[in-house]
Amino acid sequence: MSDNPFTRMRPAISLFLAALAGCTYPDPDLRPAPPRRTAFGEAIPVLKGYPKDRVTVKGDTVAFSHGHSITLALGGLLRISGGGLPLHVHSPEREEAKDPDLSPIDARLAWVVRDRSGAPYSRFQVFVGEVPDGAKRLVASAESDLCQPDFSADGRAIVWTESFEGSPRLWMTDLASLKSTFITEGASPATSPDGQWIAFEYGSPPSLFKVRLDGTDRTRLTEGIDARRPTWSPDSCWIAFGQFDSEGRADDIWAVRSDGSRYLRVTWDPAPEWDPCWAPDGRIYFTTIRNGAQGIWGVAQENKELLK
Repeated sequence: MSDNPFTRMRPAISLFLAALAGCTYPDPDLRPAPPRRTAFGEAIPVLKGYPKDRVTVKGDTVAFSHGHSITLALGGLLRISGGGLPLHVHSPEREEAKDPDLSPIDARLAWVVRDRSGAPYSRFQVFVGEVPDGAKRLVASAESDLCQPDFSADGRAIVWTESFEGSPRLWMTDLASLKSTFITEGASPATSPDGQWIAFEYGSPPSLFKVRLDGTDRTRLTEGIDARRPTWSPDSCWIAFGQFDSEGRADDIWAVRSDGSRYLRVTWDPAPEWDPCWAPDGRIYFTTIRNGAQGIWGVAQENKELLK
């Protein structure tokens, strides 16, 4: 190959021209190419056609936010993508529901609801109900908005975020006694499948941390990267998250070892990707905008030895 000086200077020239044009996205040619062997395969569309967010998968049951309601489907994401009709639940006209989480041990769903008419609850509160259409039960409320409920590994408690005067805080509610206990400052809690840790985000821009369920051993996992919405691998060894750029825009899905020792890139597409969910079968589902449409895409594990 000839030693062309322009070829050597092309990356710098592209960045300079992009800056002059006011562009903030890098030249696609400068984006790193995937290595020859990756831990996950190519992403495929699973559910598309209308906005959706915060997907949660447990077995063959799938739930996600859609507009002001929670959409629930029995039979799994593959059944939906094959033409099955999802079931819309928890969407009365005056209520707004979001942030679903499915119990890891039984047919229960946790989510937050507020009454858009202002009464009886004008702020988001945490509810639990039976899937698919059981009556909901209020399990946590406060003067501020609550969000992001997450079942504990044994299904006996809910961890949730309180938006307290601009400084989010994590609480845990015992579902038998309905007693709530403060854990630590942070947001987006995710309880590890082994029941030992809670992963969460904290700071601005947020970094990932983990803490024990009693609030001890708070440990930073990421540094210098905008990491949001953690989700645990089934073996509790990895934590996937959405990585955001310096402008606060969704970028790619990454994973970090649960001890913070190593990073792993999950997706490589220039489209924005966020809100990952690491399903029990090892697949990672996430929300993305590709070909002008927002939807849920997924990746399957391909070279599992890279996750060891």
